[in-house]
Amino acid sequence: MIFFSKYYLYKDKFIYEVIRIDSDINSEEIINEKFKLEEIKTDIYNIIIKLKDTPKKIKEEIKSLILVNEFDLAKERLKYNVKNALMEADFLNENIENSFSTDFKYINPNYQLSNEIVEWNKNYSEIRGRYFNLHNYFNEIFKEKENLKKYKKLIASPLNIPLKEVG
Repeated sequence: MIFFSKYYLYKDKFIYEVIRIDSDINSEEIINEKFKLEEIKTDIYNIIIKLKDTPKKIKEEIKSLILVNEFDLAKERLKYNVKNALMEADFLNENIENSFSTDFKYINPNYQLSNEIVEWNKNYSEIRGRYFNLHNYFNEIFKEKENLKKYKKLIASPLNIPLKEVG
């Protein structure tokens, strides 16, 4: 014969029975910490997406300026955008590091977010290389365009010489 019994688990009592410590455990604090942890996860994910998209946006902007022959403006925008993006990446890195320093009493954020931290560190270390490559790529294009301008001037200059000087 099977005995049927009902167990009523009250979360405050159940948590206290599972986790043995000398002080009282507040289940609301644990829920709040889980909520903070989820916020940090989504922040890291959004930051990674933003940093992956930024080089593409910079490249499109500079290419469009080059297409309309605004080389000086393109150089300025390239310097500004790369500098701004690197500063933003450093700022976001500090924000992520500081988000772990918030008081987590019951949850260890480094353990819970280990996958996100690894992905962030990988992307953060690659970001400088991406911006450096982007900067070098456009500097080569700018050099080619300057050489084309010089060649055009060289080609145009003999045509402007009066015929009296030739003979």
